[in-house]
Amino acid sequence: KLHNEAEFVDLLNRLYDANSPDYHRWITPTDFLSRFSPSQADVDAVRQHLESHGLTVKRVSDNRVLVQATGTVAQIEEAFAININVYQLGTETHFSNDRNPSVPSRLKDVVESVTGLTSLETMHHASNFEKLAPATVSYTPWETATIYNFPSRLNTFHGKTIYDGTGVTIAIATAYTYLTSDVDYFWNYYTAIKRTGTLTNICVNGCTSQLDYEPTLDVEYAGAQAPGANLLVYETPSSLFSDMSLMYSQIASDNSAQIVSTSWYACESNTGTSVMKTEDASFAQMATEGMTVFAISGDYGAYACDTTHLNVAFPGSDPNLTAVGGTTLNATSQFK
Repeated sequence: KLHNEAEFVDLLNRLYDANSPDYHRWITPTDFLSRFSPSQADVDAVRQHLESHGLTVKRVSDNRVLVQATGTVAQIEEAFAININVYQLGTETHFSNDRNPSVPSRLKDVVESVTGLTSLETMHHASNFEKLAPATVSYTPWETATIYNFPSRLNTFHGKTIYDGTGVTIAIATAYTYLTSDVDYFWNYYTAIKRTGTLTNICVNGCTSQLDYEPTLDVEYAGAQAPGANLLVYETPSSLFSDMSLMYSQIASDNSAQIVSTSWYACESNTGTSVMKTEDASFAQMATEGMTVFAISGDYGAYACDTTHLNVAFPGSDPNLTAVGGTTLNATSQFK
């Protein structure tokens, strides 16, 4: 859990209040670590508890918000007073804890959440929720830029000022990876793009060779609409909550990007309050450092996880993010 939470919330409000003397006076990861992160004593207490049950601590995040540990099923069950069972869900087989994990009373004010106990805790991209019929219309990067009137050189109606992302770094937060040859082909096929920014992959909790078209799309279109921007692609080997949490925490601690974009989500109703609060600590840290974070809302807006009942997607529902999505696109044949 964060320290000085009330002070942290007050600072966050001042940073975004145009009438405050602290408006846009962003803090650094070092500031966050010294003022709001869990203390080293907190980390040591968590480490002692884990190791006393035979678990091995693999890493502590740079902001001390997350402690990653591994162990046998028996050791984990003992450490958190749970049983981990195998469950059949339709045609799928999953492992999961049979109750909420618990920690000793001395850690109640230290530990916010425990993740990684179940294979059900996964993020998805929108296509995993519902298989849509093939699109009858597709749009090129410059048609997209024109429809939304982006002030880029791909949009012939942009006006006098053109923004191509030069001097800006975009972090793409994703599970799995992509082929560089695919994105290079895309950028070169649309010759108007003229990419000048760099492309760097950053592995979190290990590199992966598992391909997925979501990171491919994200990299292609971020690079197309902001051809001068440098892209940092943070990749995890799975879409488990535990891996995604490590990634968000690292992005916040690295503080290397002005823009962060993620196309992965989970239904808020399935995520759990404690997990969302843990993730929010990373998103709030990004906000205090001046990062603008975008997450998908899905193709159904507030009905992202259930087309008949209100059920929003997380992390798009987090107050420190901007949720972006579309339901119906209205465009004329002239793309104006």
